[in-house]
Amino acid sequence: MISYGSGTVAGTIEQDVVSMGNFSVQSQTFLVVDRLTDGFLAGSASGIMGLGFSAIAATRSTPFWQALGSQLAAPEIAFYLTRFNDDSSAKEEEPGGVFTLGGTNSTLFTGDIEFLNMPSGTPTYWLLTMSAITVQGRSVQITTGNAALVVIDTGSTLIGGPTADVKAIWAAVPGSATVVDQQGFFSFPCSTSVQVTLSFGGKAWPINVTDMNLGPISRGSSQCLGAIIDLSLAENNPPGSGDPTWIVGDTFLKNVYSVFRADPPSIGFAQLSNVAGGSGERECSLVFPMTSRLLLPFQALQAAMVPQRQPRTMVPQRRPRALEAAACFPLVLICLSISDFSFHCRSRIINQNYIAYHDDRCYHCCLHVLVVIQNYLISLDALNVEALYIDCF
Repeated sequence: MISYGSGTVAGTIEQDVVSMGNFSVQSQTFLVVDRLTDGFLAGSASGIMGLGFSAIAATRSTPFWQALGSQLAAPEIAFYLTRFNDDSSAKEEEPGGVFTLGGTNSTLFTGDIEFLNMPSGTPTYWLLTMSAITVQGRSVQITTGNAALVVIDTGSTLIGGPTADVKAIWAAVPGSATVVDQQGFFSFPCSTSVQVTLSFGGKAWPINVTDMNLGPISRGSSQCLGAIIDLSLAENNPPGSGDPTWIVGDTFLKNVYSVFRADPPSIGFAQLSNVAGGSGERECSLVFPMTSRLLLPFQALQAAMVPQRQPRTMVPQRRPRALEAAACFPLVLICLSISDFSFHCRSRIINQNYIAYHDDRCYHCCLHVLVVIQNYLISLDALNVEALYIDCF
């Protein structure tokens, strides 16, 4: 039997050939599950692949990623995780992101990867030390020492921490309160943007306010559920159990490109690129301030619109000067209205100052493209966006 924070599974231990892409392990040990907690797996998921170290393997075997050994170009695994909690059109199941085995995907991050060494000793979990937390721009005092050990875990949805630290975090949010019928959870006014940064001995990494908000605690409520929980109350992880008291999951990891390196044991974070929905600017990207001088180029684009629901490549006879500099910007797709926009296009908020529109259906294209909608200028004004972001992905 294997116990997880959200339930248990049981079965028999077997061996077989396990392959993923071009990688293969001939005699991989794994658990064939025939009993599990109700609701443990949802949707089309049919199993779990652990990515921790062999020292904590419940099957007492070498995990798949470690068994690959020299098959990997580098002793690294890396993740970009998608965000759909701010997408009202998202389906129950959506692509979860990009998992890179044996290296990193340089298109998904910008700048350097900040690697932080794991604590010394035999590697178990992917561990770091929580060194600083800010809430609403102010530092929050947290416990140090063994109580500051953090599991960085892509398999956990939220962020969980020790009681005193989590209480201190929510005490810094006006109007927050414990949720009576959900142990370990806190609520806050839905109108409040909860701004949190985490640091593990290096940079302070901000969490998107959308990720901090799990939605109203009940239908019509003005209080929303927070994404940082008291781990000792919400999961089977009592104080003194020997397990790290912090688990940092996808609430944080959606905001960074994360790299887990086995040798030397370390974890790295980098700023997401524009391809991954981050705010970092890459080569061949342009930022145009919204000024009256740019109204003519937008009007020129709008004048060239094509019949509704039939987006196609558009090459204006006289390209607006603003686009001439974008040598790698090969085409523009047009959506004629907001209703057409919701059908064809997806918006991506780069940050509070920039917004991009692109067509996610163009899987055969090597580049994402800018999408212009009929009332784009009105939309920008309504959103108080100060610049239009044009990017070659």
